[in-house]
Amino acid sequence: NVSRIIESIPVPSKNPGYISPILGANGIIVIDRKTGKILYEYNAHQRMPIASITKLMTVLLILEENNLNDIVTISENAANVEGSQMYLRAGERISVKNLLYGAIIGSANDAALTLAEYNSGNVENFVEKMNKRALELGLINTKFSNPIGLDSPNNYSSPYDVAKLGNYIYNNQFVQEAANTKFMEVKSESGKFTHQLEST
Repeated sequence: NVSRIIESIPVPSKNPGYISPILGANGIIVIDRKTGKILYEYNAHQRMPIASITKLMTVLLILEENNLNDIVTISENAANVEGSQMYLRAGERISVKNLLYGAIIGSANDAALTLAEYNSGNVENFVEKMNKRALELGLINTKFSNPIGLDSPNNYSSPYDVAKLGNYIYNNQFVQEAANTKFMEVKSESGKFTHQLEST
């Protein structure tokens, strides 16, 4: 009996002898991954900017639609993007796998933008895919306007939606490996360029 099995799984609970932590975030959610039970929430469905967490959806689409061994040529647009970078050079050729490492480990905007352009031809088409996939996953308080997380009134999510997306993508073995990597060096296809990736 499935319900009996679920009831027998121990669920974490707060020891009443401990005071609650002082939290300053605008929105919070804590979910037990095994059971899906919400352990704590505050403004969990409030829409707010999510910055580089946006890259979770970018990474998900690439993993679902592209081959890790594909080789991509870096555009001028991607090489000159603002914000965090892995310092890709225009014209450089590098694998999708190494770009994903850049996006996940180093939160590299140039890597994420390159992947979006490679997947869909341009950023606008990719953003359409991001929003379609968000709806498919039931992320009702989420909207994307770019693949990297630049602040915009039209790039937002909620703690609940972020937790749902994060839980979904963390089932992927590649994502688990990359998310647990503190430092990595990746090379361009020619071996001419080396990029150091460091997790914060």
